[in-house]
Amino acid sequence: MRWYGKASKQYPLRTAALTGMVISSAGDVTCQKIQNPEQPIDKSRTLSQGFFQSVVACWLRMFFYPFLDSILPGRALHLVMGKVIIEEGINTPLWWGLGFNVYSGLLSGKSLQSTWEHVSQKYWTTMLLSWSLWIPAQTVTFAVVPTHLRILSLAATLFSPALLELCVVYLEQCCIQVPPELKG
Repeated sequence: MRWYGKASKQYPLRTAALTGMVISSAGDVTCQKIQNPEQPIDKSRTLSQGFFQSVVACWLRMFFYPFLDSILPGRALHLVMGKVIIEEGINTPLWWGLGFNVYSGLLSGKSLQSTWEHVSQKYWTTMLLSWSLWIPAQTVTFAVVPTHLRILSLAATLFSPALLELCVVYLEQCCIQVPPELKG
């Protein structure tokens, strides 16, 4: 772990991008195998997940987390909760609720109109699922994980056995396939 900490300080963007790409791609392959064990891996889906994490999410996080730490320095409960509120109240709805879902829809070949209709119909369900996973995870992360290790910590959250099923449901809901019980 020491080598990762050193790399994340010495090469923060490169380390964050590679971390996001590798862990997101591994997570997507894992989710695909849980969802459809007999189906071959959808490599284009996995690459698109990895690309998004690498180029957009991790780079944003490398600047966003230090920004949060600069406006709310420290780890007292009220500061941690302030960071979580900003992260989950502003960043998540914009970059994940909208950005990731529009990106995924367009990349999967849907028209902009079809993508927007899907996002509009499922936005609040997607956000509720997201918040059920990430509010607790972000609270712990902001309270105990140093800024330069947050990308690794949050990416690893998706591999927690207790959260893996929620990850599958979340991915299905926001970008892959909507489970029958969530269809209107």
